[in-house]
Amino acid sequence: MLIDTLSSGIPKIPDFNLSSKVFLIKTTTDTSEKLKLINEVEQQIKSDNMAPYYEYLVKTIKLDGLKWDQLLFDEMTLKNTTDIKELKDKIEELKEDDEGESEIVNWWIKISDYYAKIGDAKNSVKILKDIKQIH
Repeated sequence: MLIDTLSSGIPKIPDFNLSSKVFLIKTTTDTSEKLKLINEVEQQIKSDNMAPYYEYLVKTIKLDGLKWDQLLFDEMTLKNTTDIKELKDKIEELKEDDEGESEIVNWWIKISDYYAKIGDAKNSVKILKDIKQIH
């Protein structure tokens, strides 16, 4: 039984619906369905500022129908950098306020979740490994 994110309150990170659409793009022979799916993937990438995942889809797997847009990539990367800096600044605030270790770890988990959400598995896993060493 699948858990509904909205009713459970647990966010879908990463969102496997997006990777399912990518799989369908790669396997479908129906041109109109492929175009519809490409549009949906592009829209989600843009709305979630998924710069690392966008780069992966275009440059690594060379997803048919998805074109590289350097300006879009730069905008999303700037947003990612800003968001991550804000999260890290919060950790520094907690350290200055002499908050407990569990509060700080929770914010590191939020950073890891953010990386996973934008499709940066490498940084997400690195942070989780770093957290594990803290405990």
